[in-house]
Amino acid sequence: MRRFLTVLAVTAVVAACGSLKEETSQVAAPPAHELLYVATATGLAVIDATTDARVASLPVGTLVPDRSRYWTVESGDQTTVRGLEPSTGAAQVSFTVDGRWSVPAAYGPAPSGLSANGKWMVLVAPPVTVTGGGMLNRFAVVDLVTKRIDRVVNANGDVGFDAVSDDGRNLYLVEHLVPAPHYAVRVASFNGGFVDGVLGQIKTAEPEVMNGLYHASVAVGADWFLSLYSNPGRGPFIHALNTTQLYAQCILNMPDVPVALRPAWSMVLDPKHARLYAVNGAGGVVSEVDTGALTVRRSNIDLAPAAAALTTAPMHPAALSSDGTRLYAAAEHGVIVVYTGDLSVHSRYLTDRLVDSVAVSDDGQRLYVASGGTITKVEASTGKPLATLASAGGALGILAVGAR
Repeated sequence: MRRFLTVLAVTAVVAACGSLKEETSQVAAPPAHELLYVATATGLAVIDATTDARVASLPVGTLVPDRSRYWTVESGDQTTVRGLEPSTGAAQVSFTVDGRWSVPAAYGPAPSGLSANGKWMVLVAPPVTVTGGGMLNRFAVVDLVTKRIDRVVNANGDVGFDAVSDDGRNLYLVEHLVPAPHYAVRVASFNGGFVDGVLGQIKTAEPEVMNGLYHASVAVGADWFLSLYSNPGRGPFIHALNTTQLYAQCILNMPDVPVALRPAWSMVLDPKHARLYAVNGAGGVVSEVDTGALTVRRSNIDLAPAAAALTTAPMHPAALSSDGTRLYAAAEHGVIVVYTGDLSVHSRYLTDRLVDSVAVSDDGQRLYVASGGTITKVEASTGKPLATLASAGGALGILAVGAR
């Protein structure tokens, strides 16, 4: 399994009915200041999309889903962990821990290292070669409330971070097996105290499927951590890990896409309706997952013609409208608008360009599209371009949209 750092912007949704025109005419006026949290080569740019101004530039870090904090880690003989106010960059909390530690993504694509409730962070030490060959890996479970390392886990072999439970007791690691891309999920469980844990392998309902390359992940509630993989012979599947009960199962029966298009997979969550959408716009496919039953409800394999190859580096290439009725996804060119009621395509926007990233405003009225380092503001109901944001140069992807 290969991991991919991802921070998902989770939008609250409200059930709606009526025509699109009726829905969009009943919403409140735009916020005075709509902020975009934009990934750049040097970290995070905070863009005021209302005034087209860059209001903050932050170093490389992790934005929590509710945008309440932005965590940075500065590695050295001692490691400094800082929590910043995302919209301004102002320091909210800062502390140091002994040793040289980094976020999991420093050693390859990986989940963020944060628990779903934002109270725990997992850091990784540089791997060390041991006598006789092989590697020793060290993982620090950091309590962000008490501002200290709660415990350290040592693990031999080719392992990486997968997830940590909301109580901090269960640390999940992925062991990469031979032949690649086989893997096993292992867990170190604790009842408290500063102690090395012994790794055990969790139970999985479909162990024969545990073979794939990682694409995306999302936390569902306090218990479940869902990760999307591509199995070379079976196609995509979602590994559903229960972080509190030490078991996992696989969500199967998802349509496949050509190998070259697999990096374009994205997952967007609709928590109010217990739905998850796994979408690959470049491949023209989408699946709707029931996050209560952990099953695929339905799929559409004809959203758009599959691209011959990926010509962009997608980062959050899909977004869900605030009312949960429309899914916006980057296709081979432009953005396709998928109605979640029947998973059909109703519109295509900006078909003259390649799209890297898509995000939608909290009120569902404005769509923001990153393409070739620039961001375009679009009227969500019609696809009409409203402005190109001059302050957002160098944009790699849009992590979240908020208001101030």
